[in-house]
Amino acid sequence: MVPWHFSVVFVVLGAVLTACQSSSAPTPQATVSHAATTPSMEPATPPPSGSTVPARPSRVFAVGDMASDNDRDERVVNMIESHDPDALLALGDLVYPDGTIENYSAFYATSYGTFDGIVWPTPGNHDYVEDDLSGYRAYFGTHAPHVPDAPYYEFELGGWHLFALNSEIGEGEAGSDQYAWLEERLEGRDEACVAAYWHSPVYTIGRKPFDEDGMLELLELLMEHDVDLVLTGHDHNYQRWELDGLAYFVVGTGGRSRYDLERTDDRVMAATDDENGALELVLEPGGAAFRYFTMRDEIFDRGSITC
Repeated sequence: MVPWHFSVVFVVLGAVLTACQSSSAPTPQATVSHAATTPSMEPATPPPSGSTVPARPSRVFAVGDMASDNDRDERVVNMIESHDPDALLALGDLVYPDGTIENYSAFYATSYGTFDGIVWPTPGNHDYVEDDLSGYRAYFGTHAPHVPDAPYYEFELGGWHLFALNSEIGEGEAGSDQYAWLEERLEGRDEACVAAYWHSPVYTIGRKPFDEDGMLELLELLMEHDVDLVLTGHDHNYQRWELDGLAYFVVGTGGRSRYDLERTDDRVMAATDDENGALELVLEPGGAAFRYFTMRDEIFDRGSITC
C-alpha cells in the first residue's frame, strides 16, 4: 500500500476550516455481488447482473447514526443534498429508536429517504429488532433494489471496489462465514483501490469501547490485503485515524445525539464532537479526496488518499 497523504495536520478538536465547493460528478452505474448466507440471516437473493462500472470520479457521502425525531438529521440531509452526491454509504443505525418498518417510514423516509436509489446501507444494532432485520429489509428492498437481501455484499463505484460488511452478526473473526467470504473476495480482486465499511468501530476515542472482540480480526485481514479505506459509525462523533497507512474513519454524526470524545490516541489525526455532519469522498481510479462537512456546510477536516 502506498502511504496516504492528507492536506491538513492534526486538527484541534472543534476547529472548523473554511468551506469550499467543487463540481458534482456524473452518476455512475454499479454492480453488486452478494454474500453467502449466514445462520443469523435468511437466505439471500442474488441481485441481477449489471454493467461494468466506468472508471470515472464519483462523489460519495458516508455517515451513520442517522434518522430520528429531531431536525438534525434533516439539516445533515440538506447539506449532503446541496453537494449533489452520486451515492450515500449508510454506516448503520439508520433509524431510531429501532428498525421497525413504521420507524423507517416515519423518520428515515422523511429525511434520508431523499437518497433512495443511491444508498448503499449496512445495518447497525438499532436496525435490528430482537435480532430481526425485517424492517430494514422491507424498506431497502423497495427503495434500494440494487442492494441484495444478504448480510454483506460488494460493489464498484468510482473506480473503487467496496465491501459493505456487517458488524452485528458476530462474524468478524477468522473461521466465520463473513471472514471466509471476504478473504476469498480480497484474494481474487484486481482493483487498485479498495474500501470497506460497517457499523461498530474497532478503535474509537469516544464513549464506545474498542470492538476488539468483534471486528478486529476482520480489520487485520483488510490491512493484510492493503485495503485503503475503512468507514464505521456507532460512536456519535467524527474521527480520522491513520493505522499503518490505512485511512480509518468513525462517522457517527448523521443526526442522532452526539457523544463526547473521552480519550486520546496518537493515531488520531482529526476528531470532533461539536456538531453533526457527514464525510464526503470523491472516489476516482488511483485515490480519493475527502472532506468532513458539518451540517452548516463548513469543512472541519480534509485530505486525500492514494491507493
